[in-house]
Amino acid sequence: MDAEKKAEYGNYSFELHIFERLIGIGIAISDSSGGIYTTNLGIEGTRVYTRLVLSGMTICLILPHNKFNKHKGWDLSSLATLSRTFIETCHRHLYLTEDALSENEIEFRLDLYNYRLNSEKYKFYKEMGADESVLRDFEENLPKKRDKIVASPVYLGLSKEMSNTVRSGNADMYFTDEEIANRFQMIDGKFKPFYRLLSNHSHGSPFATASQSNERGRGFENDAERFYFTLILQILSHYFSRIIIAQVNLLNLSQVSPNGLLFAQLVFTGQHDKKS
Repeated sequence: MDAEKKAEYGNYSFELHIFERLIGIGIAISDSSGGIYTTNLGIEGTRVYTRLVLSGMTICLILPHNKFNKHKGWDLSSLATLSRTFIETCHRHLYLTEDALSENEIEFRLDLYNYRLNSEKYKFYKEMGADESVLRDFEENLPKKRDKIVASPVYLGLSKEMSNTVRSGNADMYFTDEEIANRFQMIDGKFKPFYRLLSNHSHGSPFATASQSNERGRGFENDAERFYFTLILQILSHYFSRIIIAQVNLLNLSQVSPNGLLFAQLVFTGQHDKKS
């Protein structure tokens, strides 16, 4: 890995410090998110946020030299797998908590969310051989939910590919992950290459395993692993800072941790102090 690339993506210890600090801020916001009145979409978004905070804590525990358990292994495939899921879940949070939506958009997002939920439950129960009485309720109600969705003006404006995906119960958002990343200006428009990197390592593809050697891919620290860990941490902090901001805005929690919110805003915009 050349020196220019190393400089571009920073220092691992620094990025670890940033992520650990965001974990603490995220927990404080999560602890203050209960019992506050919000919309139905906001309720679902808060549930997603809770999961994201827990996921962030778990990711932190497998990061080498983290302050919580002093872990020492450099397991890139596990970090990539958890990080890919984290990013996808962040997209759900941003989608569910987006503001300035029309009534049609709000209703459609909630209807689609519940339609996907029940579609997946039905497929699971059916594949598990559930009793016919359990399946019957889904078989009677899912078509009604689908009919309401396809009658929405939001649905009528979708592309043919997305409308087919929505109608079949295979989507909980009417945007792709790449579209959500672009919609919320995430990671400088580089969602596709970064997601490809994480996906290859998640699936153990040749891209991920061909470089394995006595030094690489065995949990030992080396220049390549350190570079990828640093890069992934930057992506994670960018996303985590953004969902903290979204959750604060959703529930008006700006007074819970004013300094924490400011720090999240600085991390998201890349203006945080490189010496902090």
